[in-house]
Parts: sequence; structure tokens; C-alpha cells
Amino acid sequence: MGFLGVLIAAVIGWHLFEYLSSLIPATKINPSIPFVLITLLFSPFLYCTQYYFKLSDLRSVSGVSDSERRRLHTIIDEKITQLRFALTFYVLAAATTAILIFLVSNNPDYFKSSMKFIGALFSVSIFSLALIHHETNELSIFKANLKNRAAKKKNKASHLKQLQRSKPDS
Repeated sequence: MGFLGVLIAAVIGWHLFEYLSSLIPATKINPSIPFVLITLLFSPFLYCTQYYFKLSDLRSVSGVSDSERRRLHTIIDEKITQLRFALTFYVLAAATTAILIFLVSNNPDYFKSSMKFIGALFSVSIFSLALIHHETNELSIFKANLKNRAAKKKNKASHLKQLQRSKPDS
């Protein structure tokens, strides 16, 4: 769903903003709208940063075997690489939007094509935010499973200890 979803989101955003820009003449654009778009494009950056730190904290998780820890570190490294790519995208999308809006303010002829491109960036940003939210939920479930596993192990050890104490001597 990753690349194909991003591509579909970009096409949907492109056409949606193409339609919206046909409704609004370039000379009638509200000056505050561009800054709202830049803020919306940059806001997933904060959510992504939180997930980045949660993943980094997972490196020091206890209650896993050495082989699980190696596999976990590999998965974490892959996810962190993906997050760095997403963080870079959010910054570049916001900067590109600011530049395009500046160009449109100086030359309204670029309005429609700029709005289409901004729409594609905006929808990809929202779609990637949904993907990161899904990943965050999976991380929470994983941490809960680790806690449950540790609690079961502790409970099992205590039950075994009780059985050994109550065992009659022969």
C-alpha cells in the first residue's frame, strides 16, 4: 500500500486542487490560505518526530532474547530510515509550497499549476500521516505484547515456585 497509496493520494490531491483552483480566481485568493497550507504540510513533522523518539526508545527494551533483539534492531533501523525520509519530505513540501505561493503572488499565471502541485504534496502528506499513525498503533501493540509476555513469564515462575514449595517430600 506504500508507494501505490502515495501515488494515488498525489493524483487525488492534484485533481482536487485543480478543481478548487478553477473555482477561485488567482486575484481573489485570501493571503492567509497559503500559510494555513504550509502549517498543514508541516504539522505531520511533529507527529513523525514523536514516533521517531518512540522507536529510538524501543532499542533499550528488556525481556527479549538476543536473536529477537537483533531482529528488532534491524526493523527499528529500517523504520528510522523511512521516518527520516518522511521528515525530509515534510520540510521540503512546506518549503516548496512557500516558494510556489511566493511565485504565484508575483505572477498569477502560475496559480493553477502551482495549486495542483501543492494539492499533490498536501494529499501525500496526509496519506503518509495516516501510515505513520498506523505504525504508531502497531508499536503500541508491540509494547503491550512485550509487557504481557513479561507478566506471564513472571506469573509462571511464581506458580512454579509455589508448586515446588507445596510438593510433598518423599
